[in-house]
Amino acid sequence: MIGLLLTRWKWGIGLFGALAFLGLALAANHYRHAYHAEKALRAADRALYIQMQYTAQSKAVAALQATEARYKRNADNADQAFQSKLADARRSADQYVLTHRVRGTFASSTGRAVASAEGRGPGVPASLPADAVMVSESDVQACTDAVTYGIGAHDWAASLPK
Repeated sequence: MIGLLLTRWKWGIGLFGALAFLGLALAANHYRHAYHAEKALRAADRALYIQMQYTAQSKAVAALQATEARYKRNADNADQAFQSKLADARRSADQYVLTHRVRGTFASSTGRAVASAEGRGPGVPASLPADAVMVSESDVQACTDAVTYGIGAHDWAASLPK
């Protein structure tokens, strides 16, 4: 029976086999070209990604440098303002020290100092109150520097965006 089918449809089966082979060859050719086209597109995309990453990195570096330059300018301006305020504060402190300096009285010609029975040491004027606190000139300058720095730091912190 198979022999009968093969003899009768010999040309049909051969034609079917040839058409099937041709279809497979065309499909393989189609997918090979599609693969190469996809590969070329992906290579182009990859090149574009690399270029965009380079561009983004360049922009980020430029933005970082601009921000650092702005911070440096702000720091220089703040330092100049601080130095100016510090010089003014030191002049004011020097003036304060000059006007409020305690000048001791020295022993009189008889060799007698101010009596310590009054609760004061020798050489302290009687007009000074007993509970007065005296600070050295270097301590006044140190306090002036610290307060000026603290006020500058406060002003800087207050200027930051919230």
